[in-house]
Amino acid sequence: MVTVNLQKVGSLLFSAVVMMMQLIHILKESGMQLWMRVTKRMKILLQTRMMEVLQQMTPRKRDPMQVILAMRKRDQLRRRRKTLHCQNLQARRSLKMERKM
Repeated sequence: MVTVNLQKVGSLLFSAVVMMMQLIHILKESGMQLWMRVTKRMKILLQTRMMEVLQQMTPRKRDPMQVILAMRKRDQLRRRRKTLHCQNLQARRSLKMERKM
């Protein structure tokens, strides 16, 4: 029982490492020399984001390009939520100002 779990964990870790290598390769190929200048902190952030995305994915979808797309989509949604929030705040402020006048 224990050995099976260890094997699962090992294979998961291995696949995550392989994924990182593939992602780095794809990023390099797509002309992102900026990857070389990425700080250690950014790499760690990218890894944690990837792990989050990977945990939500089924093994079938764990293709490197799919992961990149999922990460982009998630970030877009986050940005959109943020802009909507800012717009709402501005709208509320302008309403307040109108009421005062």
